[in-house]
Amino acid sequence: PLNAKFSVQGLTYHPVRNELLLACQGNDGDEAFDDSKSIYVFDLDSKELFRQPLFLLEDQDIFDYLNQHKPPFEEGDELFHEPPKEKPFKPSAIAIHPNTDELYLISSSSMTMVILSPEGELLHAEKLDPFLLVEPEGMCFDLHGALYISSKGGKGSTGKIHRFSQQRRSRHPS
Repeated sequence: PLNAKFSVQGLTYHPVRNELLLACQGNDGDEAFDDSKSIYVFDLDSKELFRQPLFLLEDQDIFDYLNQHKPPFEEGDELFHEPPKEKPFKPSAIAIHPNTDELYLISSSSMTMVILSPEGELLHAEKLDPFLLVEPEGMCFDLHGALYISSKGGKGSTGKIHRFSQQRRSRHPS
């Protein structure tokens, strides 16, 4: 049922629920979901794909979060800063944090990472550093909560795997 129009790009294993989570960049062509990205579940016990998405992630929710949590400019910087046109979030990887059960998704096309609660609520979104992560396409956690993001590289650069410690900075700037 998840044909090429869904463009499944991310896959992760949920060990507690014995399920695979599949992150899709598209949909089945239904215009009502054009700005939505879906996460589907494949149950490994029953060998069944659930027909309804587990979560829908809306581009506008991500844009709103990013706009509400912009880092402050230094005096004078705003004169040289033109706000970038936001690109749609298209998941290229998905992973589950081993301690919190939160879902992490990255989008190589929009250079954005989002964190969802286990219930699918958008907890955090942030832009990724395009100089550090050139075309991020994969991610996973180790048992201690360190995040690994792989980038395939681009013109003149090679792919790399970056490790980020389990300690996170505050999600909500003061």
